Amino acid sequence: MKIFLIEDSKSICARIRASTESIPATIVGEVSSQSEAIAKLENANPDVAVIDLRLRSGNGLAVLRHIKKVLPNTITIVLTNHGLDEFAKPCLQAGADYYLEKTRQYQDFVALLKTLSDAKKLL
Repeated sequence: MKIFLIEDSKSICARIRASTESIPATIVGEVSSQSEAIAKLENANPDVAVIDLRLRSGNGLAVLRHIKKVLPNTITIVLTNHGLDEFAKPCLQAGADYYLEKTRQYQDFVALLKTLSDAKKLL
């Protein structure tokens, strides 16, 4: 399974990389801004995109919309510190497949990646 990270925190990226070591997954891209994500996503053609809402420049919601337009089969996981419905609703309306809060739901996120990886192996 190919994973593309759109996250501006180096420590969160490192945590995700460490969490994927036990999962048959490869990080095929890691960017911290909206413009980098838009420039690199199509060539990476990931199975899964992990998207933070607040980026170094730009925002994850715009990236999510871009992914759904150019890579509609890519599974999108919004992983953010904003667990409020006011943030989740626009993401889900824009096509996010999953919306998880970084701190409170991180273990759910790791379990989801494992489930997605296992499902990918079955295809």
